Amino acid sequence: HRLTMQLNDTAEDSRSAKLDDTAEDWSAKRMRKGTTRLFLMRHAERLDHTCPAWAAQASRPHDGPLSELGLKQALLAGQYMLGREGVLQDDIPLYVRSSPLIRCVQTAAQVTAGLGVPKHAIQVDDALCEEE
Repeated sequence: HRLTMQLNDTAEDSRSAKLDDTAEDWSAKRMRKGTTRLFLMRHAERLDHTCPAWAAQASRPHDGPLSELGLKQALLAGQYMLGREGVLQDDIPLYVRSSPLIRCVQTAAQVTAGLGVPKHAIQVDDALCEEE
């Protein structure tokens, strides 16, 4: 498949440029120009959804941790991302942000472990928390 795109937002070149390349070539060229990549991820499987007995006894049933499967899902998501070209590059900073809910922080921690940076800082942001 061929791809023709209009580029307007690079820092090095504010002029419009047309590319007639494959999607892979286009992606690689954009990464070299300093483009920010953003990955959004929802938390993995929650314990309170798989074990109602836990939720019935919890002091914070709305803030359940991940289930064992959820921990594995998040780790595998990080490993999958690590296998994708351009996800981790030395010249591009990595920022990991999470809701303060325990399932979200656990998901972020498992993803960073899967990415091979298990001690990477996770920025907890209250603005990412769902409304009750």
